[in-house]
Amino acid sequence: MKKFKDRWMYIFLSGLITCITLVVLLALNGFKPFGQKSLACFDANIQYLDFYCYFKDVIAGKNDIFYSFSKTLGGTNIAIFSYYLSSPFILLSLFFDKSQMNTYFNITIVLKLTVASMTFCYFLFKRFESKIRGRGAILFTVLLAVAYSLSQYSIAQANNIMWLDGVYMLPLILLAVYKVIQGESSAKLSIFVGYSIFVNWYIAGINCLFSGIWFLTEYLLNISRKLKVKDQIKDFLYTSIRYVSGMLLGVMLSAFLFLPTIKALQNSSRGELNLEQFFGMNFTGHIGSVIQNYSYGASSSYGSVALFCGALALIGVISFFVNKYESKYKRIILGGALIFNLMCYYFVPLYMIFSLFKVVGSYWYRYSHLGIFIIIFIAAQYFIVAEKKDNFLPFKSGLVFASLLLILDSVNPVWDMNLTILTSIMFIIIGAIVSSIYCFSSYKQVCAILLTAICLLDYSNNAKILLNIYSIPDVNVYYAYTKNQSKMIDEIKQFDDSIYRVSQTSTRDIRSNGLTANYNEGLAYSYWSISGYTSSPDDNQREFLEKLGYRRCGENLCVVNTSILGADSILGVKYVMSKKDINGLNKIESLNSFDGKYVYENPYSLPMALVYTESDNSKLAQNSFDYQNGLYSELAGKEADIYDKLEYDVEVTEKEKIYTIHIPEGNYSIYGDIPWSIDQKAVLSVNENYSTSYAGWMSPSTFYVPTNSSDNTAVVVLESDNLNRIIDEKVCFYALNLDKLKIVTDKLKEGEPKEYKIANGNVKVNVPNALKNQKLFLSIPYDKGWIVSKNGKPIDVSEEMLLGECLYAIPLDEGDNQIEMTYHVAGLKEGICISLLSIVILVSIFLYRKNILFRNRRNDSDEER
Repeated sequence: MKKFKDRWMYIFLSGLITCITLVVLLALNGFKPFGQKSLACFDANIQYLDFYCYFKDVIAGKNDIFYSFSKTLGGTNIAIFSYYLSSPFILLSLFFDKSQMNTYFNITIVLKLTVASMTFCYFLFKRFESKIRGRGAILFTVLLAVAYSLSQYSIAQANNIMWLDGVYMLPLILLAVYKVIQGESSAKLSIFVGYSIFVNWYIAGINCLFSGIWFLTEYLLNISRKLKVKDQIKDFLYTSIRYVSGMLLGVMLSAFLFLPTIKALQNSSRGELNLEQFFGMNFTGHIGSVIQNYSYGASSSYGSVALFCGALALIGVISFFVNKYESKYKRIILGGALIFNLMCYYFVPLYMIFSLFKVVGSYWYRYSHLGIFIIIFIAAQYFIVAEKKDNFLPFKSGLVFASLLLILDSVNPVWDMNLTILTSIMFIIIGAIVSSIYCFSSYKQVCAILLTAICLLDYSNNAKILLNIYSIPDVNVYYAYTKNQSKMIDEIKQFDDSIYRVSQTSTRDIRSNGLTANYNEGLAYSYWSISGYTSSPDDNQREFLEKLGYRRCGENLCVVNTSILGADSILGVKYVMSKKDINGLNKIESLNSFDGKYVYENPYSLPMALVYTESDNSKLAQNSFDYQNGLYSELAGKEADIYDKLEYDVEVTEKEKIYTIHIPEGNYSIYGDIPWSIDQKAVLSVNENYSTSYAGWMSPSTFYVPTNSSDNTAVVVLESDNLNRIIDEKVCFYALNLDKLKIVTDKLKEGEPKEYKIANGNVKVNVPNALKNQKLFLSIPYDKGWIVSKNGKPIDVSEEMLLGECLYAIPLDEGDNQIEMTYHVAGLKEGICISLLSIVILVSIFLYRKNILFRNRRNDSDEER
């Protein structure tokens, strides 16, 4: 019992050391809650903080996970939940205000890495249970556990905080694999795998793939040479079956969330696999770069992985392989595992496998924590397991690597030379201290204290550099914006409690180039939007939005940073938050302005439910303006060209195309579109009113041209070094005739049902006295999850029942019609059944093994008698 308590004391000690180290680093470097910096950079700043605010609203009953109109035009958020929000650590966010999400983010990183240190320490104690006896072995166990939690991956990828769940779960999964090989039950493996998939299926998938490699490694390390070849094959097959069944049972355990997630991902190309890349028999880079990257401040890039986890760990690895007392067999097995893992970063087929068959363009080597695990495991084999050692070997190993690092960086500088020198010095010092522990028994305690201090300094040096690289300097802007945006949305809802969508032309983070990537504010502040930026978009919505003029960008989003009034009106956008006036929108003076944004009302906004007469006014759409004309014509039952094409002159210089647009007299809102063939760096200057990056990543295609009623012309200037990439024949400018738009929309508004309800996942519309050929238009995007019924009878939705192949347009029967729609998450029921079945199997296995154990004990007792 005492031994058990002592083990847990050291496990908690490793976590405490990690926690204190990180807290001190955050405090000294001015991070929240001690300063104004935040680790929520890149996608964390763009997306994750908004998702945490959304989660708070879900818990408060203000939004929904199964279906939400806050996600682009509406859709299930089950994949968002399972990827970003399913970790138990998310519950901590409930204790913070929305404006304090950066503080929550930093604290959660500390907590997850603290747990990672403890799980790795637990792994070492259980994996080398018979070897960890003396104080020296315990010291190295604790220091290596801290090295794992403060490694390059843990800090550099901390902004992808959901992946850190995989960091603390990896040791538990691999320990369970080892226990299966030792003949123990696979139940723990199933539980750990099931939990890991639940908290983040992506990093769990990587860990599960690696567990197969680890199974082979551990089996070879623990192979019984007493067995005959035939018996050895049987044992391997039996053990493999137990391992595979344990993994499958773990997947089944998570099916209640994992299966609906898979179904949701199938709504977009994000769910497709890039299998063609798998067959590229080439390398991403030079494998030798891993040596130079083992330095302070090093970061991974394509073809160059960084696996820094402290000098102590790598000294242990080098010492293990050159230790003449170590088993050659063990060195071959672990050497093979290490080389295989390094190949996973450089050999394209392996790189694709561990990238889960997806081409990635950022956050390189999302699975590099696996390499760090192997490095520290091998180091443990030397420091903890090896019974005989060359006392001076650690010093020699440190000196050799330090020399190699200095030589390589002198020949081909990659990182800051001062950091390389500092790293090299630390290798020599730590190697010398470890050798001193082995050589001078009377000074062991002093050397142990010194080693602990120097190792923590080593880990902290690298962590400090990375913390400042992967961070944002000032979160005061976030704090103020969140407070103001919440007030603005609350005022709109109090001003108008009907059913509508809200859009905006200015978000929290508008970059110097005039663009933004913050498209999840509908989720963050619980309003129905038309924008979204998630890893699980719905492609049919994005295609529809692009046809309307909101350009698709990458695989995740549509660029919505202006108000295309004709499109917004169809989508039911009644209010627009904007810093600038837009022709056709009316500023609501009674509502307050926040962050320079005012609330504008769109008087042309159509209701999200309306009855119209079916007609065939389809046209061949050459561009988004023709497409909108076609939609309005279809709804109006007659030709309704609200957009008029404009004439323009163009002047071309070496780096500019100057478009002079001729504007007719009347009540118009002017728009333009200058399509391009290949992304480029271009700048668009619009009528001396604003400029923006154009024809590239995150830029719009359709843009608004501010004009005054007295203007006869407007000038748009496109500046670029690659003007030949502009598709001249598709350049167009259109005038939205606001008078025509008013006539059309006023007539359509008469078809709004008197009784209807549209809520997240539930729609009820009562249409009395419907006429022949009438349809019910609903501004709701098609989704297989919607179950539609008319007068109590389910109906199958076909393409003819969709407006623009996206929004519902349900045919009505003559007379009274009761339309109901209920959203069901695809795969949820099946997933729950599979999970329940797996629980039954696990309980049965537990009871069976318990019964066997009880029988064995009783038989032993009877024999003693």
